[in-house]
Amino acid sequence: MALAHASCGTNDPTRVGRPPVVESFQPAERVLDAHVGDTLRFTISVSDPDRDPLSACFDVDNQKIADGFHWDFVVLDTGLTDVRGRVSDGAHTSYIDWRVRSTEPVNAVPVVVSTFPVETNPVLVVNHEMNFGVVAVDPEAGPLDYTFTVNDSIVTRDRQLTYQPTSLGMKHVRVVVSDGMNSVVREW
Repeated sequence: MALAHASCGTNDPTRVGRPPVVESFQPAERVLDAHVGDTLRFTISVSDPDRDPLSACFDVDNQKIADGFHWDFVVLDTGLTDVRGRVSDGAHTSYIDWRVRSTEPVNAVPVVVSTFPVETNPVLVVNHEMNFGVVAVDPEAGPLDYTFTVNDSIVTRDRQLTYQPTSLGMKHVRVVVSDGMNSVVREW
């Protein structure tokens, strides 16, 4: 009778009041570098040795931000941010900490790899076509936009221009390669 009474109460010898165990967490790195505008996903996987029901939440700089076992952190500003994932069984709390160092993203100017024609002052022949083109890369591997102009009038937004002059005179062919923020120019 005493054994049955003990197993029903808080003096249960099989319940030792152990805290939840953090089994895994993402990101695996505890110190993270991020840029303003990035989204980082934090996840904690836990178990409770006593099989108590668990609740979880995330804190940012000691302030509760979100409930749950995963959370997406959108980096809005530069600096250091402390993130803590907490899990509780009601009596005990376990946690995992991360530190996020955020900076402004570096956006390098696109790089022109090659152009044609290679010479800067090619000779055009009236009523004959000449091809102008550029191959460029974005150091951040983003998409690039191309704008070709002849005498300051836009003629195409492709990487290549086939131009056929219809009159005598100097022609100014220009291409602007842009990643949306920075650009590079090539002129003939």
